[in-house]
Amino acid sequence: MRHFYKAVCYVTTFGLAICAVAFVPWARIPNSVITPLLTIAGTLAGICVTNFFSLQQKEKEFRHADKIRKEEKKHLIFKENVYKPIIEWLTNELVLIKYVESTIIHL
Repeated sequence: MRHFYKAVCYVTTFGLAICAVAFVPWARIPNSVITPLLTIAGTLAGICVTNFFSLQQKEKEFRHADKIRKEEKKHLIFKENVYKPIIEWLTNELVLIKYVESTIIHL
Protein backbone atom coordinates (compact mmCIF):
# COMPACT_ATOMS: atom_id res chain seq x y z
CA MET A 1 0.00 0.00 0.00
CA ARG A 2 2.90 2.29 0.77
CA HIS A 3 4.18 2.04 -2.80
CA PHE A 4 0.73 2.93 -4.13
CA TYR A 5 0.67 6.18 -2.14
CA LYS A 6 4.21 6.96 -3.22
CA ALA A 7 3.33 6.41 -6.88
CA VAL A 8 0.22 8.58 -6.66
CA CYS A 9 2.29 11.31 -4.98
CA TYR A 10 4.75 11.27 -7.88
CA VAL A 11 1.98 11.29 -10.50
CA THR A 12 0.09 14.15 -8.86
CA THR A 13 3.30 16.14 -8.36
CA PHE A 14 4.02 15.69 -12.05
CA GLY A 15 0.45 16.77 -12.85
CA LEU A 16 0.83 19.85 -10.65
CA ALA A 17 4.06 20.72 -12.44
CA ILE A 18 2.34 20.44 -15.82
CA CYS A 19 -0.51 22.65 -14.60
CA ALA A 20 1.99 25.20 -13.28
CA VAL A 21 3.65 25.31 -16.69
CA ALA A 22 0.21 25.79 -18.21
CA PHE A 23 -0.04 29.14 -16.42
CA VAL A 24 2.82 30.43 -18.55
CA PRO A 25 1.32 32.87 -21.08
CA TRP A 26 2.50 30.96 -24.15
CA ALA A 27 0.80 27.70 -23.07
CA ARG A 28 -2.64 28.81 -24.32
CA ILE A 29 -4.54 26.36 -22.10
CA PRO A 30 -7.84 27.82 -20.85
CA ASN A 31 -8.32 28.42 -17.12
CA SER A 32 -11.54 26.40 -17.19
CA VAL A 33 -9.40 23.30 -17.80
CA ILE A 34 -6.51 24.14 -15.48
CA THR A 35 -8.50 25.06 -12.37
CA PRO A 36 -10.30 21.67 -11.98
CA LEU A 37 -7.06 19.84 -12.79
CA LEU A 38 -5.18 21.78 -10.12
CA THR A 39 -7.96 21.15 -7.60
CA ILE A 40 -8.06 17.40 -8.27
CA ALA A 41 -4.27 17.03 -8.38
CA GLY A 42 -3.80 19.06 -5.19
CA THR A 43 -6.48 17.11 -3.33
CA LEU A 44 -5.03 13.77 -4.42
CA ALA A 45 -1.53 14.86 -3.51
CA GLY A 46 -2.67 16.03 -0.07
CA ILE A 47 -4.55 12.81 0.65
CA CYS A 48 -1.68 10.61 -0.53
CA VAL A 49 1.01 12.53 1.33
CA THR A 50 -1.07 12.37 4.52
CA ASN A 51 -1.69 8.64 4.12
CA PHE A 52 1.93 7.97 3.21
CA PHE A 53 3.24 9.69 6.34
CA SER A 54 0.54 8.02 8.43
CA LEU A 55 1.66 4.64 7.11
CA GLN A 56 5.28 5.47 7.89
CA GLN A 57 4.30 6.40 11.45
CA LYS A 58 2.33 3.15 11.88
CA GLU A 59 5.28 1.12 10.56
CA LYS A 60 7.59 2.93 12.98
CA GLU A 61 5.24 2.19 15.91
CA PHE A 62 4.94 -1.46 14.82
CA ARG A 63 8.73 -1.84 14.62
CA HIS A 64 9.06 -0.30 18.09
CA ALA A 65 6.39 -2.62 19.53
CA ASP A 66 8.05 -5.59 17.82
CA LYS A 67 11.40 -4.61 19.33
CA ILE A 68 9.82 -4.44 22.79
CA ARG A 69 8.20 -7.87 22.29
CA LYS A 70 11.56 -9.36 21.29
CA GLU A 71 13.22 -7.87 24.38
CA GLU A 72 10.46 -9.28 26.61
CA LYS A 73 10.83 -12.67 24.95
CA LYS A 74 14.60 -12.63 25.54
CA HIS A 75 13.97 -11.74 29.18
CA LEU A 76 11.45 -14.58 29.58
CA ILE A 77 13.80 -17.07 27.94
CA PHE A 78 16.59 -15.89 30.25
CA LYS A 79 14.33 -16.29 33.29
CA GLU A 80 13.28 -19.75 32.13
CA ASN A 81 16.87 -20.84 31.55
CA VAL A 82 17.98 -19.53 34.94
CA TYR A 83 15.05 -20.52 37.14
CA LYS A 84 13.95 -23.80 35.58
CA PRO A 85 16.94 -25.85 36.77
CA ILE A 86 16.63 -24.35 40.25
CA ILE A 87 12.93 -25.21 40.43
CA GLU A 88 13.60 -28.74 39.19
CA TRP A 89 16.34 -29.20 41.78
CA LEU A 90 14.09 -27.91 44.58
CA THR A 91 11.27 -30.19 43.43
CA ASN A 92 13.60 -33.18 43.48
CA GLU A 93 14.81 -32.20 46.96
CA LEU A 94 11.25 -31.91 48.22
CA VAL A 95 10.39 -35.35 46.83
CA LEU A 96 13.48 -36.76 48.49
CA ILE A 97 12.62 -35.09 51.81
CA LYS A 98 9.05 -36.43 51.69
CA TYR A 99 10.37 -39.93 50.95
CA VAL A 100 12.78 -39.74 53.88
CA GLU A 101 10.00 -38.45 56.16
CA SER A 102 7.64 -41.22 55.14
CA THR A 103 10.38 -43.80 55.65
CA ILE A 104 11.21 -42.45 59.11
CA ILE A 105 7.53 -42.43 60.10
CA HIS A 106 7.15 -46.08 59.05
CA LEU A 107 10.10 -47.13 61.14
